[in-house]
Amino acid sequence: EVTTVNPPGYVCKAMLDDCYGNGFPELKRFTNLPFFNEDGILRTRPGYNKVDKIYYQPTYKDLGKDLVRCCRNGGEDWLAKVKSAKEWLEAPIVDFPFVDESSKAVWYSGLFTPFVRELIRGPVPLHMFEAPVAGTGKSNLAKLIYLIALGKIPTQIWPKEEKEVGNTLSSGLMTNQGHFFIDNFKNKMDSATLDMVLTSFPTWQLRLFHSNTHNVEIEAPVLVTLTMNNGELTKDGMRRTIVCRIDSGEENPEERKGWTIPEVLPWAEKNREMLIKAVLILIVDWMERGGKIAGKEVLGSYESWAKLIGGLCKWHELGSPIGNRQALSEAHDYEGLAWKALVKAWLTHTGPLTDKNKTRVLTVKKGEHLPDVLTASALLCLIQLYEISLGVANSVRLGRKLSSIEGRVISGCSIKKTSLDGVSQYTLVKV
Repeated sequence: EVTTVNPPGYVCKAMLDDCYGNGFPELKRFTNLPFFNEDGILRTRPGYNKVDKIYYQPTYKDLGKDLVRCCRNGGEDWLAKVKSAKEWLEAPIVDFPFVDESSKAVWYSGLFTPFVRELIRGPVPLHMFEAPVAGTGKSNLAKLIYLIALGKIPTQIWPKEEKEVGNTLSSGLMTNQGHFFIDNFKNKMDSATLDMVLTSFPTWQLRLFHSNTHNVEIEAPVLVTLTMNNGELTKDGMRRTIVCRIDSGEENPEERKGWTIPEVLPWAEKNREMLIKAVLILIVDWMERGGKIAGKEVLGSYESWAKLIGGLCKWHELGSPIGNRQALSEAHDYEGLAWKALVKAWLTHTGPLTDKNKTRVLTVKKGEHLPDVLTASALLCLIQLYEISLGVANSVRLGRKLSSIEGRVISGCSIKKTSLDGVSQYTLVKV
């Protein structure tokens, strides 16, 4: 009788450590997509490639084969293929109410990134899809990307506790070929672990459950997406995020009619092969005819991604995926808005800063009521944000928060802390 059992742990470890010279080859990830490797070569041959360390198991036979040769031959036939490819990719999103060109470019960024991930020598920002109300279509936009690039929708349940985030991310990324999808998140996205993963490259480390010594290395994500209604992020989170915003301007957007493709997700599943081919054509065209033109806009920590995806979008006149960052970052930075309100109220209380008088002092005394400046209605957002009330003991809590942003420039001013006879003083200095 044959019984299936798991091999002993020491056997697995020995094989993976290559102790006997016959260990397993290193495997970064599986993919069912043709992809461009680090040298810009389009990989279309099935199986494991020891150079790229990626196992390609195609869903469609010979998909992408000979595209580079066709492009190099040039002519009207190739230009017709490029035009048709753009039409194929525009078809499923033509009726989504993007608020600006950059929001649409974010969708294209999410679509292109899985195909060129090996060319990006750094991390990839979080792609957030948001709308003012439910039913606008933000989830469908993200799902379209995954149905094309992955062939399935890798929705994950986000954990309630921060200590569980690492294991949730690792299991989701390894199960879904480096993809992670957080759908309809309803709270403020505030996760130090996610922030760390979004800026890690080429790998990030996770400490195993019930272990104080064993860490595992996990490949940096291919793509992480998030959908929210009027999403709220921390300042660190916003720095790692690009935003696609849609807004139908309707009270009940789920009741909209007149869609060109009424059932867009089944349509994408049915036409996945043509949509993948369309993406490959646009990338090959950018690499061969566009000379790998680079995007000029910069996003800190994501320079490689910004140059590559920015250039790809620019070549095909699809807009810039980070062109709307400043406006949307300010709108989502609730903490920053609160501190700007504080500076405004501070100056209202003490008088404006001038070239001759570049400082204004605010005294926060332990055991006393907060200064009158904090009774300004403009400060309600700050008070609510940090759960600071207008009571006596909370002057200490406010003082700590002021200390935490010492040196940060807000509305052209910087906060500096001093102490006089045991009393904390905070000076607003014109920069």
